Order: sequence, then structure tokens, then C-alpha cells
Amino acid sequence: APYLTLPPAKRHVLRSAIDEHGLEGARRLCIGLGSKSAAWLDRAERLAADGAESIRNRTLVALLYDLDGQHESADVLFDDVVRECLDEVGPEHPLTLSVRLAQLAEASIPSDPSNAIEKFEALLADSMNALGAKHPLTGRIRLDAALSTARIDYSRALSLVDDEVSALEHPPAIELILRAMVLSLADAVSPEKLPSEVFEALLAAVDRLLGRDDRIAHYLRRLVANRAKRTGNLNRAHDLLEEVSRDQIRTLGRDHPDTVDTLRRLEEVARLAPAA
Repeated sequence: APYLTLPPAKRHVLRSAIDEHGLEGARRLCIGLGSKSAAWLDRAERLAADGAESIRNRTLVALLYDLDGQHESADVLFDDVVRECLDEVGPEHPLTLSVRLAQLAEASIPSDPSNAIEKFEALLADSMNALGAKHPLTGRIRLDAALSTARIDYSRALSLVDDEVSALEHPPAIELILRAMVLSLADAVSPEKLPSEVFEALLAAVDRLLGRDDRIAHYLRRLVANRAKRTGNLNRAHDLLEEVSRDQIRTLGRDHPDTVDTLRRLEEVARLAPAA
């Protein structure tokens, strides 16, 4: 993340701005720091409750600590903020649930996966009891739980996606996007656990419901191609990348970054399999 490239003095200035001027000051200073920092700002801004400015700011600082690799400092601050929320607004308040979600979502791959899943399940149960299955915060918790669980338990992650689609009545396109995200995360961590048929079936559904020109279809086709390359099926990888490159050149243009990346992958596979 661009935040990590800042010298310590500038990081201190950023944190001071958060403390002294709240999220608006942080946003002004983070404007050039890139999407990762902006995502944390957006997450912190969603902790919307009257009189909770200090809690929001300290939650953001904890997230920035995590970005900076200071995970122990982040955990200590998060624990402190959660205790404050419990004391001030109670365990069922949206603010408390949001801070707990921010703490759980900070680690991309938790050191104790089973414990992380249990915490997500407990948080989801608390939110459903307090706010109901259809509440937007419950939905965010359910989706974050699915994306985190995908790295450990793909079947459970898909079950959470099914629950989310059922509760909020998402259209088929959103369901396919969520399934693609879960599949991508699971494949990145444990590709050997996922049969190729899972990828091919989802790709066929995306083509049917969203169309081949949809960028999710492009993304999934490249994901299936990468998997084919890993397993030595270079002809299949070449054919898929060739299809994507033609579609992207037609819809996005040859100079689009996605097209350029696909063409680079296609050249790499072609060098490995000249007869493909």
C-alpha cells in the first residue's frame, strides 16, 4: 500500500491529523495515498454513530497501524476500543459490531484460521440477533465472513453467500460476482482442494447470465486459464487467454491495462507451449 512508502515523520503527521481533525482531516491527507488507505477510511467512516468520533478515529488509527505492519499495536488498540464500545453503548449496538468487524477484517490471512472463523460466526450471530438478517451491517459481516472463510473452508463460504443472497434478495449477477470472489480467494490459498469443474461451471453461468463481455467473465476466464497453466494444461490456458484477449481488445481496447495484462499472460503461455 502507498501508505507503507511514507517516511515515519509523514505517517506521524497523518495520525496526528486523524486525532486532531477527525476523518475529514485524514481524508484530505490520504487523498494521494491510494486505494488501500481510502478503503480503510471508508470502513472507518461507516462506523456512524452520534458521539462516536473518538471511537471512529481510534479505529482508523488501528487500521493504519495494521497497514504499517504494527499488528500488535493494532490489536491492542482494537481491544481497547471494543472494551470502550461495550462500556458506552453495549454489545448489541451497531458501533460495537462495526468495530469488531473492523478488527476481524484487518488480517488478510489470520494466524489461527479456526479461531478466526469462530469469531466471525459469533459476530454474525450477534448481529443477526440484534439487527436482523436483512440489516446492511449484518450483510457486511456476512460477506466479510464469507471472504475470510473462503481461504479456509470453501463450502462454508459458499453457504454464507447463499445466506446473503437469500436474505437481501440479490439479483443473479451479484450472486455470481460474490461466488467468483470466494472462488478466487479459495484458489489462491488451497488450489489443490478445488476441482476444475467448479471453475468451469461458474464460468459457464457467468457467460450465460452476464455475457462474455462482462469484466467478471474476463476475470474468471483468466483465473481458469491460470489454473490450467498451473496444472500443465497449456493448450486450455492458451485458448482461454486468446478468447479473453479478443473480447478485451474489442470491448476495452488494446491499450487498456486489463488487455495488456492478458496479452502478456498469453505470450508467456505461448512461449511455454509453442504448439498450443
